[in-house]
Amino acid sequence: MSLEMDKCTEQFTFRIPEILKHDYEKLTRSQKSDMIEELIITIARGIHKANFDPEVYLKSENSI
Repeated sequence: MSLEMDKCTEQFTFRIPEILKHDYEKLTRSQKSDMIEELIITIARGIHKANFDPEVYLKSENSI
């Protein structure tokens, strides 16, 4: 999946088990790129969920 997004200019790090790091390093450049895109989408989904306000869809501002 190739999404249109802003250039990635910020760095974000997190810790993973050594075995994952070892296996990650064995991936091809394309596989690593796909994984990074999936991580970015997961972060975006989490932020979207955190900011979700169901009242926007359940409550009319013009209700009588």
